[in-house]
Amino acid sequence: MAPLMPRFPERPVSFRPAWARWLVLIAALLATAVASARVELAPHIQDQMVVQRGAQWEVSGIAQGGDPFTVEFRGQRVAVRPAGGAWSVRLDVPSSFTGPAELMVDGGRLVRKVLVGDVWLCSGQSNMGLSVSSAADGGQIAELSQRKALHVYQVPKPIAGQPKTSAGRWIAVTAPDQVGRFSAVCLAFGLTLHDRTRVPVGLIDSSLGGTWIESWISSQSFDKLALAESARGRYAKITKQREATGRRKGTSGIDEPSQLFELMVRPLGRQAIKGVLWYQGEGNRRNADEYLELLSVLMKDWRAHWRNPSLPFVVMQLPGFGKSVGGFDPGSGWAGVRDAQRRAVASSPPAGLVVTIDLGDGTIHPSAKLPFGARAAEVAHDLAYGEGGRPPPPLPSAFTFGGNSARVEFGKGSACVEGTRQLSETVLVAGDDRRWHGADVEIVRSGLVARSARVARPVAVRYAWSDYPRVGLLACGAGTPVTPFRSDNWPQRGNE
Repeated sequence: MAPLMPRFPERPVSFRPAWARWLVLIAALLATAVASARVELAPHIQDQMVVQRGAQWEVSGIAQGGDPFTVEFRGQRVAVRPAGGAWSVRLDVPSSFTGPAELMVDGGRLVRKVLVGDVWLCSGQSNMGLSVSSAADGGQIAELSQRKALHVYQVPKPIAGQPKTSAGRWIAVTAPDQVGRFSAVCLAFGLTLHDRTRVPVGLIDSSLGGTWIESWISSQSFDKLALAESARGRYAKITKQREATGRRKGTSGIDEPSQLFELMVRPLGRQAIKGVLWYQGEGNRRNADEYLELLSVLMKDWRAHWRNPSLPFVVMQLPGFGKSVGGFDPGSGWAGVRDAQRRAVASSPPAGLVVTIDLGDGTIHPSAKLPFGARAAEVAHDLAYGEGGRPPPPLPSAFTFGGNSARVEFGKGSACVEGTRQLSETVLVAGDDRRWHGADVEIVRSGLVARSARVARPVAVRYAWSDYPRVGLLACGAGTPVTPFRSDNWPQRGNE
């Protein structure tokens, strides 16, 4: 028998030295790095983010070069063929699935632990921006936020004279010390909503203290306003004053018209959101007569930006400020902003008003924020989910005048209007002479009737018109007071 011969491969084996094998591995890693570097995601698209359920998720970013790539999410695979520069795709997000899920971009880059739920944008000035660590009840808010599917994202605050800072970071709230710098009102709002909806809630804090509403409106909308030129002139004058006194530092002075829209709103892209919680107005108390137009334009502007004409707005009305008195101040800028907020909400549906006239403590920054956030969540739940918990406060729907009386009709919640013995201090009527006098008030089922022996023929009526009205408030039992209001459009000044 012939001896067995070893079988050799038909082609000679190439034995590479170790250094050569390392070169191949390094080349492969470099190729992967180059591939992933050429496609960048928008800064807010990150691990642990929340995307809006039942909507389309706009995934966007920057691509270097024109090589095609894919974007994948829950069985959807979308091919992208960029021509260079910005790119975006839209992905369907289910209504019932809550996650977590993954987003894959360019065959390898992953965005992990993406939850599906409701995303709310919280914006405004210092009362929105006041942090959990600075609130008197911040510890309680932080503790209540635990063991819930709450994820938060804080838009970095711009600094005067410095280039744009890096992006914020999505955080899954799992420990109280994670939320110390986050908005106390926004977090209180979100945790209350989560208790009602039982779905993941994503909260975006885009706020900056000491700012005017003009800065939060895009230039495309603001520049069309008749008041734009005067507003820019006013800003230029105040800027010179700040520079002369050295006050233009830190975040101070970041309030040029349209500036904050570009720095703190536009970078969020068009990520679908459930709604907006807006808490601002203190900075505009000196031009309260313009606030109705400005807030109405802001709501329209943001709805256009998000391409959602039905985007819900929850507007936090200003609380009381200063000395707690009854009385009446026809020139109150705080009262003027409150009524502008009421009117803007009424004329810009879907929108809801959060009445807070009973929640303040007289300071410009009320220290307890949980009551504000919880009440806003009640309004949001009624507005955006159609499932309010308690009866809404009455809102004036019509004003009529005849003979010696003024009549105020209420819409929602009219059946629960109740008065107090001190209504003559907060309900006032005026005739053509525009001089105001305390009224005798009769509460009727659909509203109230006001008369004064000193006004033969009333033509205007106001209620709770001062910086801090705390007595003589209309209310629904122990519930939310009736919003301050006026029937007239007279300029903000005293008795003539």
